[in-house]
Order: sequence, then C-alpha cells, then structure tokens
Amino acid sequence: MALEGLAGAAGLAGDHETSARLLGAAGSARRAASAPAAPSEQTEIDRITTAARAALGGDAFDAAYQDGAARMPDDVTTDLESYQ
Repeated sequence: MALEGLAGAAGLAGDHETSARLLGAAGSARRAASAPAAPSEQTEIDRITTAARAALGGDAFDAAYQDGAARMPDDVTTDLESYQ
C-alpha cells in the first residue's frame, strides 16, 4: 500500500511521528478494505514500525499511530507537504 511506502520514506527522513501516523492510516485502510498485507509487505511494515517505535518510544508511537488511524488518508498525507 502506498501509505506504508510513504511511512518508510518519512522515517528515513527522520520524521518518525509522521511515519507512525501514516502506518496508522494504512492499517485502518487495510482493515476497512479487508486487505491484509502480503507476507513480504508485512516484513517491511514491521521494519518501519520497529524503527518508528524505537525513535519515538512506545507511548508516542501509539498516540501517533492512533491519530493516523482515526484520520482520512488524505489528511495524513498533508503532513508530507513539507517534503516538497
């Protein structure tokens, strides 16, 4: 899913809070569409999640993830406008 790729890019740019929000939005979209990640995708999602959680700490990661899960994907991707 594109949101997970964007989460990886945000993490690589050092924006782990945005990464966590994008992961939350992606997870919510996957659940709504009943579209689980393929095993190869899940490995990458896990890597991005681990990096963001390590950078932010568990509580901050969970808060950002839940914020992303509660928002529409377009709302979350506006966080990326600063990368232009």
